[in-house]
Amino acid sequence: MADDSTRLELCSKLKDFHRQDKLTDFVIVCGDRKWNVHRFVLALHSDVLRRACSSGFKEAHERLIDLSADHDPVVIEALVEYMYTFNYSVYSLDELEAIELHANLYLLGDKYNIEGLCEVATDAFISLLKGPPEVLAKAAKVAYAYPDVTTILCEELVDAVVERKELLSNGKGTVLLSAMRENDSFARDVEKIIAFEPVRKRLALVPDR
Repeated sequence: MADDSTRLELCSKLKDFHRQDKLTDFVIVCGDRKWNVHRFVLALHSDVLRRACSSGFKEAHERLIDLSADHDPVVIEALVEYMYTFNYSVYSLDELEAIELHANLYLLGDKYNIEGLCEVATDAFISLLKGPPEVLAKAAKVAYAYPDVTTILCEELVDAVVERKELLSNGKGTVLLSAMRENDSFARDVEKIIAFEPVRKRLALVPDR
């Protein structure tokens, strides 16, 4: 059985193929961008992409998949980077752009059944919830756009808002209040947790039997 060092070495070798055209046999297109990739790598991460690469679909015949209709090139760039490195970069993005990217990558991971991408995107999304009210408002806009899919992101966002509920009354969270007025589901979820908070605190004081 391979030990941890062997696994890390294999991951490192896979990373070496990122941004290289060695042995590439498939193309991802989005807008005016294209990425030369390896079908094996796509199949490794996603059964959905594996079928697209190897079945009777047009994509398999043309060795190309065009994602322009549903996605932004920045998101696809991060997807491709993740598939080779198991992570993605946000160095050139500000917090508002980054939290939108994390939410969109979570959606992409769900769409293509890439569980690891969903986990990385969720952790990155949560890490920004301690940011300014503008970031929380942006998070609400992107997470609540598809609440049936992004349930975990919505829950983490609501918990973050409740932990900093003083923003809703001290004049510093005007943009957050606006986001709640624009999204009834977000507002209801926050109000529900705030209303339950006293009960939750009392329950925490009850000793275990």
